[in-house]
Amino acid sequence: MLISKKILVSIIIALISAITSIFFWSKNSSSTPGIALDAMYTGQLKHPAHTVYISGNYVSSELFSNQILLSPDPFFIESYEVLSQNNGDQLAILSPHYIDVIDEEQILISEGWGHGIVKVNIVTGKIERFVGPQEGFLHAPHGICHDSNNGWIYVADSLNSRLLRYKFQDTSSIEIFSDNQKTIAYGRQLVCDSNNVWMTNSYENRENLNPGQGSNVLKISNFYSGDVEIIAEFPDVNLTGLAVLQNRWVIVGLWGQKNKLLMIDTQNHGKHFSIDGPAQIPGPPYGLYYDDIRKKLLVTYVGAIHDRSHPGGLAIFSINL
Repeated sequence: MLISKKILVSIIIALISAITSIFFWSKNSSSTPGIALDAMYTGQLKHPAHTVYISGNYVSSELFSNQILLSPDPFFIESYEVLSQNNGDQLAILSPHYIDVIDEEQILISEGWGHGIVKVNIVTGKIERFVGPQEGFLHAPHGICHDSNNGWIYVADSLNSRLLRYKFQDTSSIEIFSDNQKTIAYGRQLVCDSNNVWMTNSYENRENLNPGQGSNVLKISNFYSGDVEIIAEFPDVNLTGLAVLQNRWVIVGLWGQKNKLLMIDTQNHGKHFSIDGPAQIPGPPYGLYYDDIRKKLLVTYVGAIHDRSHPGGLAIFSINL
């Protein structure tokens, strides 16, 4: 039976549409999430470390200018600086790195080359800064996340090779993870879910850090146990950003010559797959943020971090679970 030209054209259009929106799929498992690059936004952000989505706006931390920028569009064409104020005095957030969304108005930001964690109200601009018992207690804190069930805030205290937690309403409540096997070295991004704390962890050639090689993805299910589960290991590269999907799929950023994303199946012996991303941006995919409502993955590229010769940007991926 002959197919009419109209039907044939419809079939061709459908095939083209399917191909252009194709997702990355595992060859071995049809349940692997699909992920596709929607767009790459560059030009306005300079050297962003992390970008999140909150109350219909994108919020990004600028690594070198110490700015926290808010914009309704991912291009950041119309953006303004979130004022850091405390009792009317403008305060600087030093080397803002990772961001954690508390609610529709508040975020946590780590001072990755400094000594503090700040809670920022993006509406009023008011901040509260946590440094511990004294200034210098935290040393280059990177990863930050909170458990909405009990109020604990977790910090990857990177140059102290440790994980700790505290509560903003009770800053004397600091607890340090015992880390029985001294697995944690230089923790980067953290993700909290209902039962676990996830961490990207790298072994840096720096004095006083716990020794090791390469990087790994860690999961802590019982803070008081002191035990760490190693989800995946990468002996020849540093890890940066982290996102966790459905308590199973982990997406991480790779630094160095790799500068790419990987998806890890935690239920398949840490098997991982490469994710195609933008090729024109130098520097690592530093901060990851998964928007579970919109099913979007925000990947922030920091750009040429050492000589600052090329700006970074924001890539947005669609996730099909």
